[in-house]
Amino acid sequence: MKDYDVKQTIFIQVLEVVFTVVYAVELTIKLAVHRFFFFYNSDMWWNIFDFVIVILGVVELVVFQLLGLTVTVNPQILRSLRIVRVVKIFRVARAVQFIKDLRLMLQCVIGSIASMMWSLVLLAGFALVFATLFV
Repeated sequence: MKDYDVKQTIFIQVLEVVFTVVYAVELTIKLAVHRFFFFYNSDMWWNIFDFVIVILGVVELVVFQLLGLTVTVNPQILRSLRIVRVVKIFRVARAVQFIKDLRLMLQCVIGSIASMMWSLVLLAGFALVFATLFV
């Protein structure tokens, strides 16, 4: 924040455009699927938050990068608003409940590997016995 008057590198600008486009496409697909239910479900507040963040990103992209307008507002405020986008990462916290289920399933699979190995040994033994008998 101390160097807010320094121009961003082209890499950062391209990265910002890519993320804005990806989030806009994601939001568009969600709106196409859910329509008005997007704003009236159990995740209503997260959806509204996503909608506002994407709209702010698109407006910033259009106004500052495509139209080439200069910043008349304090750039510190605009860059501080970008931090709000990071809050979107906290949505991952909702997925933590699924991680417990995934861990349980993986433990079941790993626990059954020993039984599978003994089953393969038994099958190999039967194959050996019958192969010897047939020969």
